[in-house]
Amino acid sequence: MRKPATLIMVIAVALSLAGCAKIRDSKINPFNWFGRSKEGPAQVIETASGIPNDPRLLVAEVTALEVARIPGGAIVRANGLPPTQGWWKAELVAENGGKPV
Repeated sequence: MRKPATLIMVIAVALSLAGCAKIRDSKINPFNWFGRSKEGPAQVIETASGIPNDPRLLVAEVTALEVARIPGGAIVRANGLPPTQGWWKAELVAENGGKPV
């Protein structure tokens, strides 16, 4: 008597697992409710003046500034004190979009 019950259980489990493949793509699965994510290029939001919006924070204090004149321009070096520890890769960024003044 145990053999038919075991056989029925094995068949039921096999059919249940086979049905899981259908549920993966169905509307019943909550992971499918909002659609799949898509990879794409990040959008740059520009301000009204046409200069891209830069969300980075400014340094708290500029401690040293050096301007070295060279033919055709200048090299600007600056040292700054950030508001907290953990800052890296600081950059000098023109606030006018890089246009000459």
